Amino acid sequence: MDEASAKLNSLFGKQARASKFYTKAERDAFLRHQITFVSAYKAGQDSALEATHAELTTSRQSLEEIDRLTGGVQEKIEDGRKKVKDITENITGLKEKHAELTEKRELSKLCCVLCTIN
Repeated sequence: MDEASAKLNSLFGKQARASKFYTKAERDAFLRHQITFVSAYKAGQDSALEATHAELTTSRQSLEEIDRLTGGVQEKIEDGRKKVKDITENITGLKEKHAELTEKRELSKLCCVLCTIN
């Protein structure tokens, strides 16, 4: 049944094409025009595809550059955090030393006062 239906559709298609053109030359000219049109369309699509591939390559390169720069910035941020931590620890140590020296100075003054009293 499907085979018969396909043959019937094929015959109707031929009949429609035959009634569309008066001569074989008209049909051939039409087909050449259609081939030219489709070829030009395909060339345009190929060109667009090539441009899209180039854009994709450029985008990938840009993404790699951004990733590289982001990694560098992250390293700088981590270095900055480490420096802040080191400086904070240094300040804490210096404050402790300052407090210790201040206490020693106060004790030294107290000893001098006691020594003068005796």
